[in-house]
Amino acid sequence: MRTVIAGASGLGKAAAEKLIAAGHEVVMIDIDRARLDELSGRIDCGLVHGDCTLPSTLREAAGDETCALLALTDSDQDNILCAKVALSVGYERVVPQIVKTELLAICEELSIPDVVTPHETVSAGLVDLLEKCGASDHDPHLVGDLRLMRHEVGRAHDGLPLSDLPLEGRAKVIALERGEQANLADAQTVLRTGDLLVLLVRRGDAESVHDALSQEDAA
Repeated sequence: MRTVIAGASGLGKAAAEKLIAAGHEVVMIDIDRARLDELSGRIDCGLVHGDCTLPSTLREAAGDETCALLALTDSDQDNILCAKVALSVGYERVVPQIVKTELLAICEELSIPDVVTPHETVSAGLVDLLEKCGASDHDPHLVGDLRLMRHEVGRAHDGLPLSDLPLEGRAKVIALERGEQANLADAQTVLRTGDLLVLLVRRGDAESVHDALSQEDAA
């Protein structure tokens, strides 16, 4: 079965490389010709320049083959429309990438059963890793000099944006657990008392980062 990838995004390129290495036939669609030109010299796959939400473009990519579609553009809306159009023109299976979880219900309404939610998947993986590592705040479970650590937000940081934390470049917050939810964090994420932060930190800085966060909470 031919796999058509809509979107020469970072995820699209990575998926193409994995599929090709596993022996699959791959065709990549993108509306940006420069992206396709950059890929032509390093990825052995078919390339189609066009709008992946149009039936004509999807038919060109499919040819006479039975196809599956991975809709991996940087736009959730384009991915949903692309997937629905692909089903209408005969693609056997479609899998759109959805970042905004509020759009998952739309996929269900449109009878698109399979979706990939990268932020949710990564967050779940981080939580699983931490749970396997045990309850310690300083469990080393990354290669080299990097480790993951966890910190519970105290009252001193309640209501503040994540960017206000006194990390001084020594650590990066990569996820936030709040109740049963876990999400990737960004600088504007507003903190709440009891949130659990997942931080990526160098081994030598773990203690100082922990102390800086804890001292403000104790003040």
